[in-house]
Amino acid sequence: MPAREKPTFAPASAYSKFDANGRLVGRFMIPAPAKSSDRLLVIGFGRDKVLANRLDDEGAVHLTIYPIVPVQ
Repeated sequence: MPAREKPTFAPASAYSKFDANGRLVGRFMIPAPAKSSDRLLVIGFGRDKVLANRLDDEGAVHLTIYPIVPVQ
């Protein structure tokens, strides 16, 4: 029986969101791309989300939404 391989994970980038007064209001993480050739472009922010476009190897654009987790 073959040995089980441990999954490998790419590191994520963590960010913080601040209001106009400099108060911390939330945090969000954007995972590293699955392939090194994938590119990610943040295109906008909502009250509780980050919108990003990811360009894959074939040139297709994928819209991805990442949640912003509020800080108490």
